[in-house]
Amino acid sequence: MGQNFQNFVKKLLVIYLIGINKLFGEKVAVLILMSHKQNYQV
Repeated sequence: MGQNFQNFVKKLLVIYLIGINKLFGEKVAVLILMSHKQNYQV
């Protein structure tokens, strides 16, 4: 995958995590972020 695609995915993840954070709180967002890091090796 190209660098542009990786940047796009990271932006989407940030927007997604901000939404999750507002809905469910920071702990859930952190757990989701950790699971994404394991999946994608960010």
